[in-house]
Amino acid sequence: MVALKRTALVILVLCSLLVSTILKSSISVSAQPKTLIVDPRGQGTYNTIQEAINAANSSDTVFVYNGTYFENIFIDKSISLIGQGKEITMIDGGLISTVVSITAGNVTIAGFHIRNSGVYKNNSAIRMDHVSGNLIRDNILSDSYEGVGLYTSTNNTISNNMVRDNYDGVGITASNYNVVSDNTIILDISDGVGIYASSSNIILNNTIYGNYDGVGLYTSNNNAVSSNNVTGNADGIGFYTSSNNVIEANSIYTNTYEGIYLASGSNDNTFFHNNFNNTFAQVGSSGNGLPNTWDFNGEGNYWSDYNGKDEDADGIGDTQYGIDQSNKDNSPLMGAFSEHEIQLRPERYQIYIVTNATVSEFGFAVGTETGNRIINFNVGGREENGFFVRLKTPKTLFNYPLTLLVGDEEVVPKILNGSDEMASYIYFTSVHSNRTVSLISSNTAYLLGQLLEKYIQLQILLAAQNGTIKNTLDDYNNLLDQYNQLRQEHNQLNDSYNNNLRAYFQSVDNNRNLVYIVAAATAVLLATTVYLSRRLHKKPNP
Repeated sequence: MVALKRTALVILVLCSLLVSTILKSSISVSAQPKTLIVDPRGQGTYNTIQEAINAANSSDTVFVYNGTYFENIFIDKSISLIGQGKEITMIDGGLISTVVSITAGNVTIAGFHIRNSGVYKNNSAIRMDHVSGNLIRDNILSDSYEGVGLYTSTNNTISNNMVRDNYDGVGITASNYNVVSDNTIILDISDGVGIYASSSNIILNNTIYGNYDGVGLYTSNNNAVSSNNVTGNADGIGFYTSSNNVIEANSIYTNTYEGIYLASGSNDNTFFHNNFNNTFAQVGSSGNGLPNTWDFNGEGNYWSDYNGKDEDADGIGDTQYGIDQSNKDNSPLMGAFSEHEIQLRPERYQIYIVTNATVSEFGFAVGTETGNRIINFNVGGREENGFFVRLKTPKTLFNYPLTLLVGDEEVVPKILNGSDEMASYIYFTSVHSNRTVSLISSNTAYLLGQLLEKYIQLQILLAAQNGTIKNTLDDYNNLLDQYNQLRQEHNQLNDSYNNNLRAYFQSVDNNRNLVYIVAAATAVLLATTVYLSRRLHKKPNP
């Protein structure tokens, strides 16, 4: 009985696990994203876009075939709304309110021409309200009060759209940390990009043409306007009680009134690497002329009407460019600034060029066999003037010695102040224009340089050793001279000693002979004395 109960319990558990697995599997299958097709001609399940959106779940895609859809759409879930193509798939709001209203995050809209919102403020081709993480790309947004309107929204991206013929092209209101990049924003009645009471937004690499203000900042701080082509507007960039914004690497050309307009209360903004060439004034201001900063890290802006000189040949003017009593560019550029991006996976690098010529066909390559990293670009201008180039390269990209070719001629560039472990600044000139410039970072040259450096070090060591040997040889020769001199003196002393010795022995011989003579004489004298004495005392014979 107990065994039967255990068997039944095991079967019950197994059945529970099986049911659970089946339920999980069904839930997993139902949660897979799906694509809903909209085509009123019968190719899809849905006749209207809103019908498909209502039927969609989060993460689904609504794909819309070509045609014109007269709708005002509401998106309240995280979906992708994709049109068959922005030239052939149109959503027309019929001049009623907002055409596409988004109240959810993580929504993507791409591939549409969205037009004809209502004519009142805050009516938009696309409006985002209290949302984040949305992507608006590859659309045409036209004939509306706002092409795109952001309201109290963060971390959204508006990219690669054509925004034209609206009152405001892109309006950013009380919204932070959004990116507006790579769009063409033209022919809007008021602002191409209007930023209202917003901060930390990035306006990057857009073409902004034919608006009243290309970019307008209204009580907005800490935004970045970078690498845009702001041309042919009434004012290029207008500041209205806005501070601490960064305006960098923009081309601000042929604007009718001012390239930059600074209304009262706009100060502490930073401008550098911009190119200014405007019809009426480069910079205009009202109010008390509060100071702004017009250069950064020793580089300012290019001003088409700057008449200063560059005697020290570094591409930076020797004198300030005066804007007004409170504002001066301390480091005006002698030529137009351009930046060029290089991608060497996974890194991206920026190359900065300042030149009085025109740069075109910028390219980058890595030699398949040599591993050389090569920049090429064409430089064009009037042949009689020649050109100069000031160029900044990151050392992490060009980490080997550089060879510079202008045409077929190798040129030795001037290494400028400011070069450090992160980047190199070089300057060079050519008497010709219309040349191809090649900058080559060569591993082979690096290895050759290392070998040459070691060879030079060995030569230095060899020279030092040769010097040591020479000094030792000189010391040896000096000692040998001293030895020879001592030997000569020894020989002289020895000769003197021998002479004295011979004289001594001669003296001894002489003394001995004299003793013999004296002894003989003494003996003779004694003998004589004895003989005479005997004779005197001898008695005579009787």
